[in-house]
Amino acid sequence: MQASTICNCYDHLDRASLLAVVIERDATIKTQQEELVAAYQQITHISRVLNLRNKKIFGSSSEKRERMDVVEELAFEEIKNDNQDVGEEHRIPVPGDKPDGQDGEIDRSAVAIPAAPKKKEKRKYRNGHPGRSAIPVHIRREEEHFFPEGYDGTWKRELPSEVSERLTLKIDLYVKVEVRHKFARGNEIVVAPCIPEDPFYKYKATTELVNCMMYLRFALQMPYYRFRQLLTGAGVSYSTLIGWAGRAFDLLAPLGPLLAQEILKNTRLVSMDETPFKLLDAPDKIDAFKAKIRASEAVNLQQTNPCHKQVSPAITEQDEDMEAEIAVVGTKGKVIANGYMWTLLNATVGLVSFQYSPSRATINALLMLSGYKGMLMADAYTAYRRLAKQSRDAIILLSCWAHARRRILESQDPKFQDPVVKEIIRRISKLYELEAEIKGLSPKRKKKFRKRSKKRLRSLKKYLERVIGDYAPREAVRIAIQYMLNHWDALSEYVIHKHGIIDNNQTERSIKPITLARKNSLFLGSVAHAPGAALLYSLMESCKLQKIDPQAWLLDVMQRIEHCPKDQLVDLLPHRWKSRQKGQSPP
Repeated sequence: MQASTICNCYDHLDRASLLAVVIERDATIKTQQEELVAAYQQITHISRVLNLRNKKIFGSSSEKRERMDVVEELAFEEIKNDNQDVGEEHRIPVPGDKPDGQDGEIDRSAVAIPAAPKKKEKRKYRNGHPGRSAIPVHIRREEEHFFPEGYDGTWKRELPSEVSERLTLKIDLYVKVEVRHKFARGNEIVVAPCIPEDPFYKYKATTELVNCMMYLRFALQMPYYRFRQLLTGAGVSYSTLIGWAGRAFDLLAPLGPLLAQEILKNTRLVSMDETPFKLLDAPDKIDAFKAKIRASEAVNLQQTNPCHKQVSPAITEQDEDMEAEIAVVGTKGKVIANGYMWTLLNATVGLVSFQYSPSRATINALLMLSGYKGMLMADAYTAYRRLAKQSRDAIILLSCWAHARRRILESQDPKFQDPVVKEIIRRISKLYELEAEIKGLSPKRKKKFRKRSKKRLRSLKKYLERVIGDYAPREAVRIAIQYMLNHWDALSEYVIHKHGIIDNNQTERSIKPITLARKNSLFLGSVAHAPGAALLYSLMESCKLQKIDPQAWLLDVMQRIEHCPKDQLVDLLPHRWKSRQKGQSPP
């Protein structure tokens, strides 16, 4: 009945009117279909952007493995794989499909359909699978021996034993009771002396417990309040933990200046970077801390440069926009102050130094590189360019190709691949391929092989100058290309020097523990806590670069540092401590 009614409504129309109604209906359906395709494209675009964001935040930090095309195809491939497992009635529409009931096709040129994913080939080994990776040798071993049944010690011929290693962990909180006996001898009272070699003998915790807390906080990025949870029921307050940490900072404070001297000692290349970190304290304490920092900077600057007038005013001025405080509600009148952790790395020696500053001013880099002459690998931040210019060629600035490559990748439109961006990335990859080939060679041989990179750099520069005019002034790709051309001298400087490096990735890997700590805790601590925290981060990361156990090093140094002569304190630094442990002469 309903179908006949629908058909009768068109009976009074002639052929031309009926044709117009059909054309109008088809146009409406086509418009709706185009709106659906546009909506799907928008959803896909948003999904790709979210995937890219998640990859940057939670993904691998390796510059070589980060690929924009893999991230862009992720959302499409998930939908495509899901469609293969479901029926036609539940199939999700994919751009490029024909709508049901229509003969027309959707414009495929408006949608970029990626190629089908390649099957992951099974990894092959020349001499078979290498087996399970070995446990690091620096971890303490406790051997337990098992003998065959019936063994009585008379068996003479012993074959090679079967040895298996397994990790174990025992967390045991107990109280160490120290009883000092007292006696009456004649007219005097005699008591056993305290333990002077224990720096925490007057505290509620042993040196071993404080060592464990500092290791978890600055090597494994565990906040203090989580460590306090391990001491549940022991009656230890949060302020007590901070007091223990302050005592550890005071013990290790003499190693800070020595570490900075060893990094700049007899080296031709250092790397620098900076990363934000926040403090929480009362406003008056923060102001006093900043005033103290500025006063010490002025004194150090005068000692470093007796002719103070020769220093550019841009170096001594502070970046006030970097020092704004953020009011915090419900923290007893305290505020969060912005600041920066400055990083100085000597990859050749395997040492790194962190220094906290409330600003990002150029004077921080100037004081950390006091008296240094050589190459400086850093990003394109203005402070490093000012410093290189002020040094009058004493400091040769190298720029990071990883930063330039990242800018090119991020400038690409997620909806489709730009052939120019793809070509630039391919040419940069050729530079990295050569660096991988010459890895481990002597500096002289590296400089010889890098002649090929000189030709590739000249070709890349010509290509950038040719294609930059194809983009509008404010396009992201043009801005990224202009960034490379503006810093081309610093980017191409590494091929001239035999000790040069192509990027600053090793410094960024050293900063990674601080990045993880910034995610685990909202702020670094109070203004009194910041210098000590920077020193502990420096020492723990230097131990990792030296491939020694940070916990074993820290315990040994805290027990010895108070009774160590001043001229032998440098032997407690990780690289010299490692040599002493092996019985070798220190570097």
